[in-house]
Amino acid sequence: MKTAILMANTMAVLAPHRFRKIAGSRFIRPRVRQQTDTGRDFLASLEAGWIEGPLGQQRIYQGGVGPVIFFQHGWEADAADLSSHAKHLMEAGYRVVLIDGPAHGQSEGTTATLPLFAAGVASTAATLGQPFAIVAHSMGAASSVVAMSEGEVRPQALIALASPASLAGNIRF
Repeated sequence: MKTAILMANTMAVLAPHRFRKIAGSRFIRPRVRQQTDTGRDFLASLEAGWIEGPLGQQRIYQGGVGPVIFFQHGWEADAADLSSHAKHLMEAGYRVVLIDGPAHGQSEGTTATLPLFAAGVASTAATLGQPFAIVAHSMGAASSVVAMSEGEVRPQALIALASPASLAGNIRF
């Protein structure tokens, strides 16, 4: 990891235009990968479906009864990332909806941005109705705030896990 950071910093100094182009491309193109095996059994126990998202078909998993809670993962993750939280809340009497963000998990697309993630959360609300709450991690939390600020999603509560403190700070990093 330290070597990769050193190489990136060296390239940023020696070839700043090329570095910006490469970094910009990687910033919107998530690697296609399965981050964790944890929670896959829980996902398999839920009803898997599709909604029309900003880049085409967007995968959702849902189950349980009661007030609806959306779960939105972060960058280069998928719905399984928050499945342990969803499982406990479903057992406590909530209906859970786990969302694969655009270009993540089983959802269509090859690029993802904060506005596209926000549009994905908004598409879920437009299709399934407004959630009681949203539990979101990292970029999923930031995108949920964007969707809320645009009036597309109106939960009574937002639980943000390891969310960025500021977009500008993340870009500088």
